[in-house]
Amino acid sequence: MVNNNGSHKLGDDDEISASSTFEELQMKIKESLDSFEKAARIAEKMIVSAQSSSVDNNGEKLYPPREGINAYIQLKACSRVAFKAAYLLRELQKKDQAELDELGLELQNLNYRKRRLMEEVERSRCFECVQVSKIAEAGGVTLTINDNIIHDTEHTTRLDALNLELSERMSKAQTLASARQDLQERMARLERLKDAVRDLPVRLEALRRIAEPLASTLALVDGPVPMEILPTTNHDQAPSHKHQLTVIKKRKRLDDIHTVPTPLYLLYRQLEAAADTHAVPESVTCDLETSGERPVVILSTKAAPERVVKFYYFPSPADCIIVGVFDLAATNDRSEFEASLDLSLLFAGDDGKQLPAGVSHRLLISNADSQKSTFPGRAFEWAQWLAGREARAATSSRLVLARIVDRLQAHKALDQQLQGLERRPPHLCLHAHCPSGLSQAWSHHTALPAHTRATLNSWSELPLDTDTEKEDENNDLTRTFVAEITRSKIKFKLLVKIPAAYPFVPPLFILGDPARHDLLRTFSDLQFLVNARFHNFVDLNHDQARYWLLSHQLIALLIAFDHVAKHTSSSDTTSIITGDFLGTRYRRGKDRRRPLLFDSALNVYAHEAL
Repeated sequence: MVNNNGSHKLGDDDEISASSTFEELQMKIKESLDSFEKAARIAEKMIVSAQSSSVDNNGEKLYPPREGINAYIQLKACSRVAFKAAYLLRELQKKDQAELDELGLELQNLNYRKRRLMEEVERSRCFECVQVSKIAEAGGVTLTINDNIIHDTEHTTRLDALNLELSERMSKAQTLASARQDLQERMARLERLKDAVRDLPVRLEALRRIAEPLASTLALVDGPVPMEILPTTNHDQAPSHKHQLTVIKKRKRLDDIHTVPTPLYLLYRQLEAAADTHAVPESVTCDLETSGERPVVILSTKAAPERVVKFYYFPSPADCIIVGVFDLAATNDRSEFEASLDLSLLFAGDDGKQLPAGVSHRLLISNADSQKSTFPGRAFEWAQWLAGREARAATSSRLVLARIVDRLQAHKALDQQLQGLERRPPHLCLHAHCPSGLSQAWSHHTALPAHTRATLNSWSELPLDTDTEKEDENNDLTRTFVAEITRSKIKFKLLVKIPAAYPFVPPLFILGDPARHDLLRTFSDLQFLVNARFHNFVDLNHDQARYWLLSHQLIALLIAFDHVAKHTSSSDTTSIITGDFLGTRYRRGKDRRRPLLFDSALNVYAHEAL
């Protein structure tokens, strides 16, 4: 609200609490609408005055006076109070509905109890006597035989039990009658609440239409935009007490906004606002294109300019936002569907396989093919949150933007490492691509030290199964690579699985069985070192370091394998040396005293170099 002196008063809608009654909420909505109409009349006057005199005597443009801006702020405050009151009305409706359900259950229990009491009354009338003549209406139940009252002890006990059951039945009947009356009152109140909530959207739509001229005057589109209004002075002239109001930032105007679907437009506005507020240190650009066959939101960053993220909206039957990652450089043969998996598991459990309303991926793909358009990606839950398609608390748009940029940078570094592996250099050293991974112990060339001689004979990626009907719940959307490394006539195959959440989920190295059976335990030690000690190779808290985790793991495996092959080729059977690098015991049973493979000197060197 706005005070008489023109200052903005915050917290007026705090009076509305969850404990407010229906009459209080209705009165609050009425007051808000009255205040809204007053503010609308003030705003209309300001609009007329602004249109009639938009330029002063010196030819400079006059901006809307403070009363018009305060009236617009008051419009938004009244709208916020009305929306909050409507929300509380819906909460009261839900609460009353829950109480009605409880009363219904209680009514069922009372009916069941009534039937049981009637059965007990019928059984109580069957006494072991010749005749039960009558039940006194005021004095309770009496047993008579030939007009003589029976005073037998057994019959008297049964008579007392019957009177107790009858009194309980009468009390239950009274409770049932009061419950029915309360139920009728609550149902009538519920109908009044439904009528009030049913008329509220119509009135709010009328309020929105009233505020449209004011929004166009302030150069706004579809809702308010945060603007910073600061006093400015001309340094060449003497400062004056009258400051000129200057609008620092305005939202970009879209002429064809009515052609953009509402979910896509809502997602675009949130991502654009997060990018403008510098939610991430990298420069991020968010654009909305409407010139093509279907409107699309394009998100790009300078950290990974060759990768762009596109957001599409698919109407019925899917009714969801589809996210796709497109590689503009086209450095690999991955399909658009496989590239879109780079954003899988951006949040826990969100792999993009669950679509709203039970629509499967196969239906969505067939729908896209029927319209002669390509299938752009997957429907991730975080995209549905930002577009308002999920009935749950939406996640922060800044957090989503930060994770998208981090994932794009990580997969950009991963592609550079994979390109180096595909070239298969004679002496593998992927650290040449890492700006902070080299050490003084290394040479300036891309080869390893002279005593390390391991060759990467092959490196290939296994095709990813894009048939979503075959994807099970345990599929973690990983890329699988097969390699073969040779050193001194010792050869082994390597299986590397890189998950979509790389580098926060490290790659998994699986070493094949060596040709010599005496090296089985040694290879298990190698696999343990690379998979379990990956946090010793890089600083996971440093972005530029953790992106190159695959390189560090490969080099660690290479140095360790070179150490094993060197001792094996020289027929040295004492290659297993006690060391202090691992520090704790990792074996059980009879082999608990057998240390792991590497000595302390080798591991210190590997730690410094890697």
